[in-house]
Amino acid sequence: MSNITKAVAALSVVAGLGVAALPLSSFAATSQVDITAIVDNTIGISVSAPEVEMTVAPNGPVSTKTVDVTVTTNNTLGYTLNIKDSDNETALVRYNDSLVAEGTIPAAAPAKGTSGWGFMGGDLSGSWNAIQTTDQQLVEKTSSTLNGSETTPVTFGVSAATGLANGTYKGGVIFTATAK
Repeated sequence: MSNITKAVAALSVVAGLGVAALPLSSFAATSQVDITAIVDNTIGISVSAPEVEMTVAPNGPVSTKTVDVTVTTNNTLGYTLNIKDSDNETALVRYNDSLVAEGTIPAAAPAKGTSGWGFMGGDLSGSWNAIQTTDQQLVEKTSSTLNGSETTPVTFGVSAATGLANGTYKGGVIFTATAK
């Protein structure tokens, strides 16, 4: 074999081995996919009792009952908790059998010797508050516990003046929790 033939044969073997030694990745294409998960805000509210009933003695002490309002949210910015009257009549109303209003206990700070009903709780603790038809802020949280809930006790109080007609006086409130 001539030197040229030997050189061509050697180069052929080297070239063949070089192609065989190339990694397969040099013959593949790649593309990356980024994954993004967006977790929605959630908020829930519950009360320890859907009804509050108190027996009130005319000219007696203020009758009270407490309801626990529990808010659960995953919003790290927190939430607000509000209270308002459930309709446009803020008084507790006594109706006759024909559903005609026959008496009221006004939304006012309850006290012995007067007729009134109110609430206290959250940021509005320490004194009685008359319920309103618009939101009254009970709590504003600027952060929240992610794996739990927060409870706000709200106490309702009712008093009756001497001479207030006996019977059942009714009204209602709405609690609203809003994530920030």
